[in-house]
Amino acid sequence: MRHYVKKNWPIIFILAYSLLVMLFVTKSSPLYYQNDWVDLNCFLTVGKGWHHGLIPYKDLFEQKGPVLYLIYLLADLITAKSYFGVYLIESVLFCCSLLLIYKIARYYSKKTHALLSVIIVPSLLFMSPTFSKGGSVEELMMPTTIYLFYLLVKLAHQNFELSKLDYLMSGMLFGCVLWAKYTLIGGYLGFFLALSISLIMQRKWRALWQSWSMILLGSVGISAIVLLYFKSQNALYDLYFNYFYANTNLYDGKHVDIVHKMIASVVYYMQTVNKSWLLYGMLIIGLVVILVSNGLFEDVYIKFIYCTVYISMVVTVLLGLRLGYVMLPLMAFMVLPLIYLIKVASHKIEELPLPICVFLGCLGLMMVIGSNTNINESRIFPNNQTVHIDKNGEKTNVYQTAQQNFAEIINKSHDQTLLNYRNLDMGFYRASGVLPTTKYFMTNNIPHDQLPEILDTQNRLITQKKVNFVVLRLPINQDYRQGVADNVLSNYRKIAQHSQFDEHAFTYYLFKKK
Repeated sequence: MRHYVKKNWPIIFILAYSLLVMLFVTKSSPLYYQNDWVDLNCFLTVGKGWHHGLIPYKDLFEQKGPVLYLIYLLADLITAKSYFGVYLIESVLFCCSLLLIYKIARYYSKKTHALLSVIIVPSLLFMSPTFSKGGSVEELMMPTTIYLFYLLVKLAHQNFELSKLDYLMSGMLFGCVLWAKYTLIGGYLGFFLALSISLIMQRKWRALWQSWSMILLGSVGISAIVLLYFKSQNALYDLYFNYFYANTNLYDGKHVDIVHKMIASVVYYMQTVNKSWLLYGMLIIGLVVILVSNGLFEDVYIKFIYCTVYISMVVTVLLGLRLGYVMLPLMAFMVLPLIYLIKVASHKIEELPLPICVFLGCLGLMMVIGSNTNINESRIFPNNQTVHIDKNGEKTNVYQTAQQNFAEIINKSHDQTLLNYRNLDMGFYRASGVLPTTKYFMTNNIPHDQLPEILDTQNRLITQKKVNFVVLRLPINQDYRQGVADNVLSNYRKIAQHSQFDEHAFTYYLFKKK
């Protein structure tokens, strides 16, 4: 055992470091009361529903890919009501990213110097607001982007050759990304295109055939599994409508051609990067250094592929919503510039002993905590406003969130049917462990005129008293008698309210059927 630990201590260090980093940065960890991000709670509700026999898209309306919901199904298998399963999965996938970064760095540096990359990278990747609250598809797919860099480094050190397994894995990961969030496939498309051009230019016909045969085998295999499953559930059209049609035609109610979206993506990216000297230095100057120097890549074809992957990611990742957390996949392009800097510095630094590595790991953890603001909403600060805001007339437990308070009330009832009304999923399904009884279990960010059946279905359920509980939220200063719809007030009575902060100050209301 001692020999195994001595031989593999970097891997053990990386695993422990991943668990510690995620403990502080993701709100899914036990250090937090809950993860109140509405998107994550949507994913968890669909994952939980799938776990219990409800088919995504057909029985529960949501718009991300089935691979993402499969991940959240696994999280629900680990824990049914808490977010601990999400925390574990986030930690494992982040560990995969760090292991890949370590393997890349080992091509250029000594063992302990390579660990410096692992220690510093989290403070770059998890800066607020690009990381947000944890559990995004952009975060969970991060290892797939890092894997592309790993393949580039292998190409650079193996005479522009990869194994069949490398190509097969790249095809499978492309399939996973395609069926998780298709706007993230740009990096893989750029990699495959630039790789093919490079192989053609070098007249490596056998390698070209081998690469594409394995890539197609992997990607088509994953896609076939997805399509055959939904075909067997009579949900193939639902998959198409929700995942492709709704996202491209209904989501924001606007119809902008793809060229204008791509141009807007590049403009938004440059405007965001220009606001921070760190981002500009690592993402723009770092790219230039990699391309003009031979510090990491000497082969012009490798540089061509890297540049193509970079541009493809910038153009496609930001095609949809341009929010902070959507930028997260692009933060991965700070990895290679960081490794280059450490390679240059390592010539003047001796091999580091284990105690120094541990100390630097602690310092790195402090850097992560300092670059991400989520810690302010953790149990370390028990009186923070994401748990409770004082408001006259509220009788709920001030040391619990609205979700926890309302779940206790709901779980005491014989009829626990629940509707999350006029909002994205606020986490009440998760806290109570209740499964939705309607396809439209929340109100999506789709204009009413684009898909009126969402709100129409919810209103019909309320008017017909088909659910026992209705939960909603309003701005904290708004009188609920003026802000709540008449059909709710006519058929339900308010039994609890609780105020807390979630990007804005809200009062959450729980109504029970009269």
